[in-house]
Amino acid sequence: MNDSVLNKATNFLWQMFCLNCIFIASNIVLIIALLFVVFHWITLPLYLIALLFLIISLQAMLLTLKRIGSSDEVAVVRQYIWAYYETIKDLHIYALAYLGLAVTLGIGYINIRFIRTNQALFTSTYIILFILLYVHFVFGTLIQVHFVVNMKDTFKLGLYCIFKYPLYSLFIFIATVMVGWTVRIIPALLFLGIIPLLGYNITKITRKILEDLQLTLIDTKQEF
Repeated sequence: MNDSVLNKATNFLWQMFCLNCIFIASNIVLIIALLFVVFHWITLPLYLIALLFLIISLQAMLLTLKRIGSSDEVAVVRQYIWAYYETIKDLHIYALAYLGLAVTLGIGYINIRFIRTNQALFTSTYIILFILLYVHFVFGTLIQVHFVVNMKDTFKLGLYCIFKYPLYSLFIFIATVMVGWTVRIIPALLFLGIIPLLGYNITKITRKILEDLQLTLIDTKQEF
């Protein structure tokens, strides 16, 4: 019994390690940009391309974690490469949509400084919109990974999740911010697999939401 538990734990940690290595490798452009390229309007296209690949790799990671959760015998690297290819082929528009919304909000936020009245109100509004977009992105990515739905339904279901499960939404935001802050203090955690572990736990915690959505989609005759 103890040997079985130990083997499963060892196998899981090895899978997380492999997934983390290939996740980092697939985001080498973003890592180089953050380390060596100063953020500026001139370098903005490089950062946008890097963020696009980050979104794609996050989707591939969650899809791989889904396979790991359903079976212990998963070739993680092969599964991730397949998921990455499928994401680029089928979900790149989804990634571009979120990136476009983020850039639009960012431009609007920068222009706030030219507003002389109610600047605090506009600033607070944009911060709230950024938070909602981020949480919506997390839910939207989980929906794209677990269900076969089009872009329109993904956005609708993402909003449904935010307002139907506000505590889960708050938890996702606080947990990811805390992890991001911790990584900023201890960067070595990135190489120890903290991002795949965070994705794995978010997938586990939101399982009930995904099960409820499955019933909703079945009721509305959507394809699962």
